Amino acid sequence: MHVIENKTDEDTDPIVGEMPAVEMEARFIAREIQSRVGKPFYDTKTGEERLLQYRDIGVLMRSVAGRGDVYAKIFSELGIPAYFDGGEQYYESMEIGVIMNLLDLIDNHHQDLPLLSVMTSPIGDFDTEECTEIRLFQKEGSYYAAAEKYKDEREDALAAKLKAFYQRLDAWQWDSRVMDIEDFLWKLYLDTGYYHFVGALPGGEQRQNNLRVLLKRAGDYKRSTLRGLFYFIRFIERMKKHKYDLSPPGVLSESENVVRIMTIHKSKGLEFPVVFLSGTGKLFNKRTRNRDILFHKDLGICPDYINLELRAKMPTLAKNICLEKNEMETLSEEMRLLYVAMTRARESLVVVGMVKNLESRLTAWSGPGDLYHLKKAGGLLDWIMQALLRNSAPEIAGEEKRRHLSLPSYDVYFYTAEQSLKHHVSEDTVEELMEEAQAPSEAMWQEVCRRLSYRYPFEGQQELPGKMTVTEVKRLRIQAEALGVPEIPERVALPSFMVADAREITGAEKGTALHFMMQSLPLDKLRAVAADTGALDGLLTEERQRLVTEELLLPELAETIDLEVIRRFFQSELGRRMLAAERVRREVPFNYQYDPRKVLPDWQHADTPLVVQGMIDCCFEENGKWILLDYKTDRYFGEASRKQLIDQYRLQINFYAEALANLTGMPVAERILCLVVMGEQIKVDR
Repeated sequence: MHVIENKTDEDTDPIVGEMPAVEMEARFIAREIQSRVGKPFYDTKTGEERLLQYRDIGVLMRSVAGRGDVYAKIFSELGIPAYFDGGEQYYESMEIGVIMNLLDLIDNHHQDLPLLSVMTSPIGDFDTEECTEIRLFQKEGSYYAAAEKYKDEREDALAAKLKAFYQRLDAWQWDSRVMDIEDFLWKLYLDTGYYHFVGALPGGEQRQNNLRVLLKRAGDYKRSTLRGLFYFIRFIERMKKHKYDLSPPGVLSESENVVRIMTIHKSKGLEFPVVFLSGTGKLFNKRTRNRDILFHKDLGICPDYINLELRAKMPTLAKNICLEKNEMETLSEEMRLLYVAMTRARESLVVVGMVKNLESRLTAWSGPGDLYHLKKAGGLLDWIMQALLRNSAPEIAGEEKRRHLSLPSYDVYFYTAEQSLKHHVSEDTVEELMEEAQAPSEAMWQEVCRRLSYRYPFEGQQELPGKMTVTEVKRLRIQAEALGVPEIPERVALPSFMVADAREITGAEKGTALHFMMQSLPLDKLRAVAADTGALDGLLTEERQRLVTEELLLPELAETIDLEVIRRFFQSELGRRMLAAERVRREVPFNYQYDPRKVLPDWQHADTPLVVQGMIDCCFEENGKWILLDYKTDRYFGEASRKQLIDQYRLQINFYAEALANLTGMPVAERILCLVVMGEQIKVDR
């Protein structure tokens, strides 16, 4: 039980004196939560001792109007993850406020409050001393003018930091003019790292969800007739002014580690290991007493008596009866709510209330706890304290800093307004913290360094795919041999449906068509006519037309196939060897387990084989060994270009050879790179 006397005098700290009572109480409860979380307690539900977590705490109040938002804001400021459903704090949340200030600043650099907000946030990363130094450099005028003057006239580290900050603002301002507001907002999230930053804070999932909802608002704005950053800011301001969509989006789950802030009504059916019952010092609503007419379901309409001649007004007997009955029903409902609130706690119930004059309230609480005094109670706190102190003369013990009243089953603590905000940080606590903050021992320092420098020993395996193509393996090997120089991606061409005119057929498509025809040619017919050039040309022409007729090849692609290239290959020595072989395999698909350590150095610790899939163009058996062919339609110009082309495909054809030998159990005698367009067959060594 904690009772705070909210009475100020000349010696009271001005900050405390001007602080609203709700905020003072919220800060007190927040400090209490911080002092309890992480401490062991016995959970009677599980029958085990464990550490208290945020999810084990519920903060209940009679009404959240004007209170719930304050509690949520204070908890957020003090790093306590909290969930409050039904508030109006969405646009007041820290993450939305910072982003909106950043948008304001990008739109117009000459604004003091947005500038300071962004500078002192993680986006600007300016500390208080740096901001103060800028102000001292030019004490007169606006702060933005002082910052710009400091940037332009000084040459120190702070000036360089300011220049980099303003360069980012200018770049973002340019982006805001050419990008949709939704895309621009997401770019800001990523460029600043702010989206990931708030995700690491307490309640990070809720904070990130708030930022995603702002993106959704940007999408709604984009579908309107308005354009530009300036009008988007005004759009959000109008939504805030007219209280459209002010509640934060809910992402709460049962396992979410947050403190729940809710009304007593909503807590029905729930239980928490620790419950804070707040706002008990708030008075009951008895404003119905001042109404001229009262209504009751049984008594009906009960008005005042008004004498117009005497110009007098007085309550009628019916109104007095109705007033008494209404008050009794109201107090009965309040007592039922108090019962609900106090039975939500499984292990610990913490009641917090504020009074104006503690001495007079103690006198009232010490009286007899009869029906008359219960009816005269001003709020829930009066009922609780009457039950604890009835017919007693309490003696408050303890030092001035922490006065308490020890009862058989309860402890009641009393604080002044200043003490309520400072009681958790006593001088003894400060000394203990200072002692703990001394330089660590050498062993502790080594352990800290070991933990911070730790690297996951199988880090490379995190990127190890389950399956790759031979072309992908080749690309990774080439990049690794290039000392980590990343491959520059090619510019992506427009899709064909976006191009009005007919496009030209690419070289890759021509090569695919040539491969497909060489795969489709019937070997028996080729063997019969290979020696006769005219007959071979006729067969090739006939087969090309067949592929078009059977709709296996587009006519325009078929026209790109150079039949002379194919004829020249089959009349070459290698072509005759292939046709003479009894066993010829074309377009052979395979899946092969490959050692990933041969692909990338980062995969040296990988113990899981990599499955590589590929397609062998052609292979034929000769003297009990395989002759492996790999068709390529590439061209080269000069000896250097030829050597580069061979080196480019060496890894690929050697991989084919390894897979073919291991999968069939027959060795590969020759690896031949067939440059069919150039009319050359090149034997490739290992």
